[in-house]
Amino acid sequence: MQLFKCYLTGVIYFAVLISGVIAKPIGSRTVQPATYKSPSGEYSLFVDPSDRRGEGIANYRFDHKGQQIWSGRKPFTLQGVEVTDQGYIVGIAEEDFYHLVILDDRGNFVLHESYEQHRVHHSHSEPYAKQLLYSDKHDYVIFRMEGKETDCNNSQMGNQWLGESWKVYRLSTGELLHEFHPLEHHDDLTDRWNIVDAQIIKNTPLTLLHWYTNGLHYNKEERSGYFSVVGMDGKPFWSLELIGDYADVDMPQRYRAGLASSFFPENPAIIPNNISHQFHLRRFADDTLLTVSTKKNVDGTWDIIEENQSKFVSESDSSHDVIYDGDLKYLGELDLGQRQETDGPFGGIGRFTFDKAGRIHFSSNSLKSDWHLRAIDSNGEIILERPRESALSRETIWHDTPRIGDDNFIQLRQIKKNSREYDAWFINLNTGHEERFDAYPGGWSRSISRAKDGRFIVINYNDDVICFAKDGAILWKLDRQIESDNAILGTMPDSSVFMSDGRIAMLTWSTIKILSGTGELEETIELDKKPYRGLVADKGGGFLLCTRDDGNRPGTKDNERIIINRFSSKGKPTSQIIPRLADGRTITKFSYAVAPDGRVWISDSRRFLRLDSKGVVDHILGPKYDTDSLGELAGFTVDSLGRYCAASRSTGAIHVFEQDGSLSHKLVPDPTDFVLPLHHLAIHAAPDNSVFIRRSWTVSYVRFNPNGTRDKIVDFSPRLNGWAFLPQAGKRCGINRDRNLVLVDTNNQILHSLKKRPNGNWFDSAIIATSPDGEIVTLSRDEIDGNKSYTLDRFNSNGDSVDSITIPKPASGLSSVIHTGKQILLVCENEVVIVTLNDKSITRWHMSELSLERPRWKGFVISQTNELLLYNSKTQTVHRFQLPEH
Repeated sequence: MQLFKCYLTGVIYFAVLISGVIAKPIGSRTVQPATYKSPSGEYSLFVDPSDRRGEGIANYRFDHKGQQIWSGRKPFTLQGVEVTDQGYIVGIAEEDFYHLVILDDRGNFVLHESYEQHRVHHSHSEPYAKQLLYSDKHDYVIFRMEGKETDCNNSQMGNQWLGESWKVYRLSTGELLHEFHPLEHHDDLTDRWNIVDAQIIKNTPLTLLHWYTNGLHYNKEERSGYFSVVGMDGKPFWSLELIGDYADVDMPQRYRAGLASSFFPENPAIIPNNISHQFHLRRFADDTLLTVSTKKNVDGTWDIIEENQSKFVSESDSSHDVIYDGDLKYLGELDLGQRQETDGPFGGIGRFTFDKAGRIHFSSNSLKSDWHLRAIDSNGEIILERPRESALSRETIWHDTPRIGDDNFIQLRQIKKNSREYDAWFINLNTGHEERFDAYPGGWSRSISRAKDGRFIVINYNDDVICFAKDGAILWKLDRQIESDNAILGTMPDSSVFMSDGRIAMLTWSTIKILSGTGELEETIELDKKPYRGLVADKGGGFLLCTRDDGNRPGTKDNERIIINRFSSKGKPTSQIIPRLADGRTITKFSYAVAPDGRVWISDSRRFLRLDSKGVVDHILGPKYDTDSLGELAGFTVDSLGRYCAASRSTGAIHVFEQDGSLSHKLVPDPTDFVLPLHHLAIHAAPDNSVFIRRSWTVSYVRFNPNGTRDKIVDFSPRLNGWAFLPQAGKRCGINRDRNLVLVDTNNQILHSLKKRPNGNWFDSAIIATSPDGEIVTLSRDEIDGNKSYTLDRFNSNGDSVDSITIPKPASGLSSVIHTGKQILLVCENEVVIVTLNDKSITRWHMSELSLERPRWKGFVISQTNELLLYNSKTQTVHRFQLPEH
């Protein structure tokens, strides 16, 4: 056994990031009716909210051994409730005020403390409780509070934000015992550290804490676990650091404002343990379970003793393998002819640049190949192609713009896996020699731009602007450019640019700063619109900058069009262009550059397009916008005759195929129906075989007649999520903005509305499907006695309840539900769950022939052939399976 003395150990930054805190603020989700039980199960509290967000009154019923003790209404809805074995009820609630509540076993208040809510942009400026912990034996409860800022008494930290605070009350009397910030009692930690998890050690007045930091240290080697044990006053008795414990852990990378992954909520490091005076910790480096016990000394101190180490076994590892009823027979991939455009050099085009000879240089990730550096001439022919086989391509998840600096070098930027490190590379186009610059003072580079004479500008993670000579020597530096709205947008790859006269333009949130070649500020240009895209150098001086259009064009979202603004070298606006095709279709997502002749070119990731002075495309390099060619898919559906309807990403045209793969007809939209490029296009086939395609960013749809002709624009209001057709003359159903299940007629009038499901829960997010005879089924997640499950609720075509079916084992990666009339299919990542309605039997079938990484399925059943068709929107492919006979 190893005895850990009760002193704080040293700390290395623990660079694990998680998304958000343990519990979100109250009111951020639907609050369902719930029953809360005490650990022994003798006491239970049922809470039935009157408001789906839990912000109103609620009905309560409190039972002891199945017998009601009290019931009634209270002016708030308790959430996060804990019921003790002594009959106390502890909870938190929110309405106009935020409430901390303790009730005795008769429903009387022991504690009722409230805070008035002052919210800004759905955030809490006043404190709210995100978790509560209690101890029956030691008669106290801890409310972990978030959102309260106070001065720090820690001399090393100064007056800084301290994260969460704790309020500790006497459980039996409601007396406030302690109020503090746990962070200020940990001298070795900084204000970047936050608590991932907290658990009271059973039968002790001690709380075990697991810490993380959202600082700027994202190196895998620095991912260290840090734990501490504190008393009721927040002062630590013990701490333990597991240095580098998460270095080899594959954590999701979601770096936005210090938020990253959901790793710890799904894979906790504190393992639940119901043994007195003991706790378990998981060491991730070698998947070891540390068993640690606590022992109180006569002087009131505590010894922390490591009892043993064992192999950690997760619940998923210890669970039995799923037993399938069989494998679905795989019939192969559906061949729709020219489903994908030719690769060539065109595919996955990001930012691009021109050299002085007018050749286009870019990095490309084509459909069937890895990243390449490519160059094409004015006719689109490849003149240079270099696979990224060097260190440039290894462990890289994202590549940025190429830019020509001097005559020979192209500049690239990349982000590495498992870090926020940006590398800068300069590649000699003639020799292929690579130069890497990554030793920038103040951290890694966020934005890089290079001048023709070889100088380059770097904006680092300290928001310093540094100018380097061609050989890497520092020429000048501007320290920490982060003052309010004048902060340089260093996170954007094109937030700085060298103009042809050697001066520098830099983009902030609200201005353009013009600097001399030696870094002196010459002038500041105020912008009347928030910039949408960064800077691009213009021919003969000046620069270009993109902003959103403030006009409202029918059929598109407000402010959707993108304007390219031209500025002189003095920062004066000279002209504007809106990129569009000759037929009027607007292009809204693109990268752009200026050719040596001064013409502006854009790329929609599949082709290069040259613009005239009015923004109209007059020349295309790459695949043409041709409605006769299907190209990449933007959407897929099957009509009632079993025909395949596939939408082209390039044009929005829908090609309708017979089941044998022959082309039946095309549905061609008008040029003004969509903006380009298209991505995931919503397609719905009505029972009469008319087809509806959702227009860009709207709730209106283009309707095509069953004979294939374009009919009209249909405004589908109100907006419905997951809606589906019913056979009765286009009647449809879905979840509206109020999260009610509604039936809507052809005039968009609501015929029927349901707030709650048959089990009394609110309708929230649900997958909806309809059968050919008009029955409606919704699939919702439920929790029954702590076990997560799915519930199928069936309704007739008038919205009346038919029955409900519970599926106890949730299927992983559920993506769609199909109702054939006799069966309901739940399509998951690699399996299909089939519910047969006549006998309520449930079978599970494995898709063994298919190996796709987290597919995003949209499923259909062709009744004539009893086939299941699965469209994967991620890979834009269609796969066929033979369903078992029912």
